[in-house]
Amino acid sequence: MSKEQKEHIGGDLASDYTASKELKPCHSEAEAIAAWNRRYVKKCTWSLGDAEFGLYNTECGQAFNLECGTPKDNTMNFCCYCGGELIEKTEADNDS
Repeated sequence: MSKEQKEHIGGDLASDYTASKELKPCHSEAEAIAAWNRRYVKKCTWSLGDAEFGLYNTECGQAFNLECGTPKDNTMNFCCYCGGELIEKTEADNDS
């Protein structure tokens, strides 16, 4: 756990746990880290724009071409443009 995380757990992040319906009071360091990540880690959703060319549109406004497979197939975990955690929107997600 980083120094910044430890400081926030004792400060306003701890009060946020009780004030928010989404966050609950943490009882362990692992729960505190997970709560921190849910709240403060940026995410970037990638959706398939053109399947024929493997073109993905990113939530941060960029486009990325994969010649083979999906971001998950290529073990891509972070957006190469904004650094956010890469969330792949599947075709099933696009249908709904």
